[in-house]
This record gives sequence, C-alpha cells and structure tokens, in this order.
Amino acid sequence: MNAEQITDEYRINGRISGKAMLSLRSLLRESDDPYAAITLAGDVAAFQLAEEIATHLSSEDSMVRWNAAGVLFTRFRDVRFSRLCVELLDKETNTVVRGILMAGAGELLPLIEDRLLQRQLASRLLHTLEAEDEFPEMRGSAYLGVEAAVGIPPTDRSPANRRLDPNGDFKAQVVEEFRSMYGL
Repeated sequence: MNAEQITDEYRINGRISGKAMLSLRSLLRESDDPYAAITLAGDVAAFQLAEEIATHLSSEDSMVRWNAAGVLFTRFRDVRFSRLCVELLDKETNTVVRGILMAGAGELLPLIEDRLLQRQLASRLLHTLEAEDEFPEMRGSAYLGVEAAVGIPPTDRSPANRRLDPNGDFKAQVVEEFRSMYGL
C-alpha cells in the first residue's frame, strides 16, 4: 500500500489494518521521503512504529529530525525515548529541532517515572528558559514545554505559532509551579 491508500483507509475506518501498518513501516524504513512517512505515522497514531520513527532522529535532514521529534515527543509522548530527548537537547545545534525538543520535553515530563531522569529533563528546560544569552525562540519553546509539564491544557497554553516575549509572556506563577513540581 502507498501513503495515499493508507491515508484513505484511516479516513474511512478511523484506524489502519495490519497490512497498512506493515506498508507504513516499509515507508519509514525505505522511503526517499521519510518526512512524509513520519507525518503519516503521527496522523494515524501508529504508536507501534515509534522505533522506526526514532531512527530518523539522527537524519542529516533537520526537518526530518524535527518531524520525528515532534511525533515521538509531542504527539506520541513516548517516554521510552526520554533519555534520548535529554541527549538530543544536549547535542542538537539546529534551533528548529531544539525548539520541538523543548516542547516535547515538557510533554514527556509528567509521564516519566524515573525521578532522576525527570529532573535532568526539567533542568534543561528551566536552564534554557532562564538563559539570558539564549535565542528568544528557544526560551519561548522552553516555556511552552514548562506549560505542558505543569498540566496546562493545550488550548490554554501560549500560542506555539508566535514568538513569545520572555519579558512579558512568561508567567512567573507557571514557572514557580514548574520549579515546585520538579524539585528545582
């Protein structure tokens, strides 16, 4: 099955068959355009394909890395990859990818049972949020992660599609709640 057929099957049935899942796995592994396959896996909630999506976190193409991080960390909230999220936050140089990693870290935080790992991830968010020498966009992405981590519903969070002003858009009460929740 091709991507269009998988999409049609999902649209009609609200889920995909085993055959479609196997085809999507092949697209993720072999496609010349993994970006589209990653998007499709996220759209059809193919949680079973998280491992295949994770392989694209090391792609040379920053947009493929961005999409893989977005699906794994913000859409799937797959805590199995929490350590990888920490590692990527430490080494990723592309600001677009780092931004989605920040937001994804916040989505993962409440779900992580390992308190040490949880604290490591929370520390990275807080450090970026408070770093005066950090790009404002990165600080804004960290704030979006903080909002997610304290449980603010997505519809009540700051808009992800506009640049947040660290001096006006960050709510001190939210940051203090984050510090308290994660022992920072």
